[in-house]
Amino acid sequence: MSLPVDLQLSRLQPLLRTKFIGREMLVVLEAADSTNAYLLESASRGAPHGAVVAADYQTAGRGRQTRSWFSPPGAALLCSILLRPPVAPEQIAGLVLAAGLAVFQVVRSAVGDIVRLKWPNDVLINGRKAAGILCQAVLGDQPAAVVGVGLNVNLSPGEFPIELRDTSTSLSQAAGRTFDRGSLLAELLFQLEMQYENWLNDRAAVYRAWEQGAAIHGSPVRIVEAGETYDAVAERLDDEGRLIVLVEGRTRVVACGDVHLQGV
Repeated sequence: MSLPVDLQLSRLQPLLRTKFIGREMLVVLEAADSTNAYLLESASRGAPHGAVVAADYQTAGRGRQTRSWFSPPGAALLCSILLRPPVAPEQIAGLVLAAGLAVFQVVRSAVGDIVRLKWPNDVLINGRKAAGILCQAVLGDQPAAVVGVGLNVNLSPGEFPIELRDTSTSLSQAAGRTFDRGSLLAELLFQLEMQYENWLNDRAAVYRAWEQGAAIHGSPVRIVEAGETYDAVAERLDDEGRLIVLVEGRTRVVACGDVHLQGV
């Protein structure tokens, strides 16, 4: 088998509008266990800042907390980007929010104002998950991360596993038409490069923009964190991108865990 037309390099490269992302290294695979795993290995061998790996489908795609990611051939946008920011290692985690904002912009351009961000790494369409972002640190002397994106593009409702049909959606399902994944990938890389540079220069501004995309303030949420489940009201992000919530009138910081939107 060969790559589908929409992901062939001869079509992709002329679509790029980036300055550095995808310029030195742009690899598109027919299949990968995981584009993140592929690029993490490449990073350990010196892959350049801005390297990109994409695949038509994955056989062992991952989400947060070792969850699997459903991605059949021809239906999803699956890519990973290597970033080597000049920041302290503890700041790397905030990249997931900048990447989420980039995905949010792409999805909103495709389907309109029915899109919402969910902390820390999901993009929802009409309350259903359409995309997820997985940010993994690269081991080594210099801070680096592989940012993986999985976006459901041309999946019909019946193609999702039964257990995902009530909670997941795709661009085609929301818009009533199919999409060219190559064009989406080029736009995603452009948006990611812009948000990455914004994040380097003014993280607070990126986090405020993320808050607007999430419509976060005053939202009732259920938090599952370290074996504890509790209801809260989301307030804002702090300067490190952590979620600030109110629990019975008291402020609490959520650094990890799952956040479930109530009434969505």
